[in-house]
Amino acid sequence: MKKIHSILCAAAVAWTVPAAVLPAENGFLLTASAAESTAVLDESTGTLTLSGNVDKADVQAFSENKKVKKVVCAKGTVFPANCKELFRALPAESMDLSQASTAGTVNMEYMFQDCDKLRAVNHSSFDTSAVTAMQGMFDGCSALQSLDLSCFDTAKVRNMAMMFCGCSSLRTLNLSSFNTENAATMQGMFSMCTELPALDLSSFQTPCLSDTSEMFSGCENLNTLNLGSMNTANVQFMNGMFRNCSALRRLDISMLDTSRVIVMNDMFCECSSLTALDLSRFSTANAESMSRMFDGCTALTALDVSGFDTGKTTGFSYMFRNCTGLRVLDLSSFCTTNLTETHAMFDNCNMLNTIYVSEKWGPDMTSFSEDMFSMCSQLTGGNGTPFNPECTDASYARIDKAGKPGYFTNVQAASAQIKGDFNCDGTVSVDDAQMVLRLYTATVAGLDVSMTPWQKQAGDADNNGKVSVEDAQYILRYYTEKIVAAKDITWENILNPKDRS
Repeated sequence: MKKIHSILCAAAVAWTVPAAVLPAENGFLLTASAAESTAVLDESTGTLTLSGNVDKADVQAFSENKKVKKVVCAKGTVFPANCKELFRALPAESMDLSQASTAGTVNMEYMFQDCDKLRAVNHSSFDTSAVTAMQGMFDGCSALQSLDLSCFDTAKVRNMAMMFCGCSSLRTLNLSSFNTENAATMQGMFSMCTELPALDLSSFQTPCLSDTSEMFSGCENLNTLNLGSMNTANVQFMNGMFRNCSALRRLDISMLDTSRVIVMNDMFCECSSLTALDLSRFSTANAESMSRMFDGCTALTALDVSGFDTGKTTGFSYMFRNCTGLRVLDLSSFCTTNLTETHAMFDNCNMLNTIYVSEKWGPDMTSFSEDMFSMCSQLTGGNGTPFNPECTDASYARIDKAGKPGYFTNVQAASAQIKGDFNCDGTVSVDDAQMVLRLYTATVAGLDVSMTPWQKQAGDADNNGKVSVEDAQYILRYYTEKIVAAKDITWENILNPKDRS
């Protein structure tokens, strides 16, 4: 009689208690809900088995359950149409989902978000042809080291934002089959993939893309990035796109169409290994913010922004801060009609000698300009005004003239650049010859190099349209004979020795 009573009590518990505990051969089987649950945990092995038509609530009931070590799917398992957050924060170290059908799934947003113990996932049977959203799909999977998504069909996916954000152990990522023709946003897609050394996006076709902000932000070990022929004609937001890609030494952005971009702040911030950046195709006519755009680009020795249209731009704060390798900046195209902020714009550009502007740089209308020229100790205005640590706000952001001191040099007045003065410090010296020689050596080595228009003009000593080792030799000879030996000679004498009298 007691035995029958015990059986009845056990049955009552199994039907009435939401989280029933059923005996197993070696331990216990935990179900997420009553009988017929689609998620069952074997505590003895830590295996969570999914079966049947998976109920998302059954799976999510095990979220953050530290007893879960592994997830497997029984044959015939069918995932729901909405898989949003299906495995979110599940502490499993591996998932074998190869027996599951996802043919009817349309939403995979945050599907594996914060699965920070996950080291391996088998999704080889995934049918993603109907999926439209993959936002944050692997967000926070910080233990994953490799991910092969070459089986994914992403033709209908419109949202790829934060898809791999925070995959901080990821070293290999195969996206070779990705169809991105309908993707509208890739905001933060690879953000904080801190261990990823290379990324090949050459297959990406992106005619609908409108947001690439923070796309590669924090990829601090990324040293190779292939953007292929990425279409950005409709992109409006590129803020922080390459921020803190501190291992990148070269970056080909020639394919980027920036004609509709509104926000460019932080775009190359802390790209501290970049030695050159070709911005010749950049269109900035619609850009409203450029704050921190090049902040911390310490390896850049030249930066040509002479083609920038800043008529709509309101913010330049921190734009060139900590660009400690720059000696010359040509801002002659910069228009300040709508400018309101220049706080710390050139802060700690401690090697900067000359800033060229035109009459487009109007009178000070900024409301926030503190420390605009802070620590620019080498800066000198076009009329000889030296840097004054007591004058570092926008009050000195003007063309240097008699009676009106400033730190800018009038580009029109300086258009007759001194031949040989490659570093634009006003004199021809051995430093100029050495800089030209280093540039030539870097070019021969296949490195990307860039020069301002003034450097090109000054460095091309023999006027043959290029800067080469011969120019370095001519500059050194001019310096030795004209400056050191104080001979009465001209450049014509240097270039044509037979013409000397």
